[in-house]
Amino acid sequence: MRTLKGWSREEMAGRIGLSANGYAKIERGETNLQVLRLEKIAEAFEIELKDLFNFNESMVFNNHNDNHQNSYVSNQNNYIDSAKDLIKELESSRQLIEQQSKEIEYLKQQISDLREMNEILKQKD
Repeated sequence: MRTLKGWSREEMAGRIGLSANGYAKIERGETNLQVLRLEKIAEAFEIELKDLFNFNESMVFNNHNDNHQNSYVSNQNNYIDSAKDLIKELESSRQLIEQQSKEIEYLKQQISDLREMNEILKQKD
């Protein structure tokens, strides 16, 4: 996408707050990214994060069909697969946290009920 927009690596790096070397590692698939960095990349391209994952090989070949792009697409697809796995893990974690929060609220209510019952029993004595 960067090359289709005509941006240099340095320009793209500046748009997402990275060094040129740091950004080059992303393009080569040599680094794992956090969701926040993915969001910055999508923001730089002025697209939604989900659309970044939908950017595929056919889009590249329809615009530029050279050996450099073949390598770029291969690295990009690996990166996208890793990012999708990370998003699935984050969603699972979010669901687990949500479930645990509900359990905590239930336990708080149980404690409150037990305290109330304890006070009633104390008054009967």
